[in-house]
Amino acid sequence: MENQAHDQARAAFAAIDAGRAAAAERLVTPLWYHPILGILTAGYLAAVTSRSIIVTLVALPIFLAGVFALVSAYKKITGLWISGFNAGRASWWAAAMGAILMVLFSLAYAQVWSVWAAATTAFIAVNVFGLLFDRTLRASLRAGTIADPR
Repeated sequence: MENQAHDQARAAFAAIDAGRAAAAERLVTPLWYHPILGILTAGYLAAVTSRSIIVTLVALPIFLAGVFALVSAYKKITGLWISGFNAGRASWWAAAMGAILMVLFSLAYAQVWSVWAAATTAFIAVNVFGLLFDRTLRASLRAGTIADPR
């Protein structure tokens, strides 16, 4: 009897491991995702640092609609979405990217750094940190350190 319960528990844990591995394999970000997010971010940075309310007010809905479209496409393709705020260890990459973007927006707005240099660096940061986030998220899913990938 005890041996049967042990085998059932082992099978249940194997099923959980297989489910986590399957979720990690489904969370492959399309190659176009981060470049488009980088372009949206760089464009919004350029708009905000133009110091024109009209340009910023036109750029904000474009930026938000673009991000919404990317998230929707990602959910449709993978069937999953895990917020950068609730992604276990991967959240550190999202936080690092957010911090770098805040610095870049500040430097460009204060005209300490060229808007083109800041926008280019923002594009690169979104792509690099996005890839690091993806790798860490998938590893966390496989390891079971993210509880509920929905």
